[in-house]
Amino acid sequence: MQVVQFVEKGNHEVDKIQSKLDEMTIVITVESVLQYFTIDIDTEDALRESKKKSMLKILLITYMVNKLNFS
Repeated sequence: MQVVQFVEKGNHEVDKIQSKLDEMTIVITVESVLQYFTIDIDTEDALRESKKKSMLKILLITYMVNKLNFS
């Protein structure tokens, strides 16, 4: 669910909105890495696997994307 829809449904707690923004950031980050490295895996599958194994992978992906964007 997009953040705008989330807020429109009456969710106005800052912590919950921030959580939704964090989720969106992770999804965008994972999609960017998959596209950059031409990895043929569905974003949902990549996220599911990351959650199964550890949050370390998500942090690593975030770091890599930030490095690529600022290089």
